[in-house]
Amino acid sequence: IAVGVAPVSLAIAPDGRMAYVANEGAGTVTPIDLETGRTGSAIDIGGEPYDVHVSSGGSTVWVVNRQDNDLVPIDARTKHPGTPISDPNGPLTIVLR
Repeated sequence: IAVGVAPVSLAIAPDGRMAYVANEGAGTVTPIDLETGRTGSAIDIGGEPYDVHVSSGGSTVWVVNRQDNDLVPIDARTKHPGTPISDPNGPLTIVLR
């Protein structure tokens, strides 16, 4: 399945229907419908998306943006990024419970 430039991380939604790939070289996240194998439109978050995780309820996709030192929430239903949360410590990964 073709995704963006320099894919570095993949997360699968809890229901197993969607996957999300962080494309560090493109500044995007690519959603993939795992039932059809088709990719959706790339979600532009800018910077260098480095790690991606889906919330336990599947409603939010969290992306670590290494270049901008923030966490970007993406609404899993609309595929629109929300307001980034700054982390001046330079996050590299995120773990959700």
